[in-house]
Amino acid sequence: TRYISVTGVQTCALPISESAAYFFSERDGNPWYAVTYGSYATRAEANAATLPPSLRDVKPWVRTFGGIHNAIRAVR
Repeated sequence: TRYISVTGVQTCALPISESAAYFFSERDGNPWYAVTYGSYATRAEANAATLPPSLRDVKPWVRTFGGIHNAIRAVR
């Protein structure tokens, strides 16, 4: 298990598996760290995935790789 610890507006420490990663972007002009978990063939498959409680509890939503790339590019 790895842990993500982000210091900023909000601090969090989440135990995550090797299937997870995170990236920095901005949301509403504020720093934003987002966790990615797995890669799925379809949106329906991603929505049906069973997440660990530590990630499920933060109310995640499905994003495409294109959307993630755009978010990262926007802050560079």
